[in-house]
Amino acid sequence: MRKRGLVLFDLDSTLIEEETLDELAKLAGVEEEVKRITRDAMEGRINYEESLKRRVSLLKGLAVEDVMKVVSRLKLTKGARETVEELKSRGYVVGVISGGFTIVTDRVKGDLDLDYAYANELVFRDGKLSGEVRGRVMSPSAKGDILEEIAGREKIDLKDTIVVGD
Repeated sequence: MRKRGLVLFDLDSTLIEEETLDELAKLAGVEEEVKRITRDAMEGRINYEESLKRRVSLLKGLAVEDVMKVVSRLKLTKGARETVEELKSRGYVVGVISGGFTIVTDRVKGDLDLDYAYANELVFRDGKLSGEVRGRVMSPSAKGDILEEIAGREKIDLKDTIVVGD
C-alpha cells in the first residue's frame, strides 16, 4: 500500500488528557513554580529550552517509582486509539512529537502502535530524577525539523503532512 501521508500528534492534552509536566510538578509540590515558568515562556520572557530546563530542575529528586506511577495513570484522550487505527488502516505514517517526555511517548507509541515518537529525555541517577534533560530539546522549531526529517525518510511530500496539537 502506498503511504498516503504523515500525521504527527502532540502528546499532552492531545493524545493524552493530561499535561505530564503539570502532573509531575504536583507530585513534587512545585506546581505553582512550574506554571509561572510556563507562563513566562508563553509570554516570551524566556525561550522554550530555558523554560524546560528550569521546570525540569524543579523535579530533581523524584523517585523513578513515583514518576512511573504518575505515567501509568495518564489516560489516552477519548477517540485517540480509534483515530490512529483508522489513519494507519488508510496507509498513513503516524507519530507523536512532544515537548513532554520519552517516558510517556514511548508508552503511547507502544499502546497505539505509532511509527515514530520524539520527546525530551529525563535523566535518572540512582533511581531519582536528576533535574536534567538530555538529547535534542523538542522546541517548536525542532518539531518542524523532525516533521521534515520523517517526511524525507518516508518519501512523503510536505503537502501530505498533518500536525495535530493544542
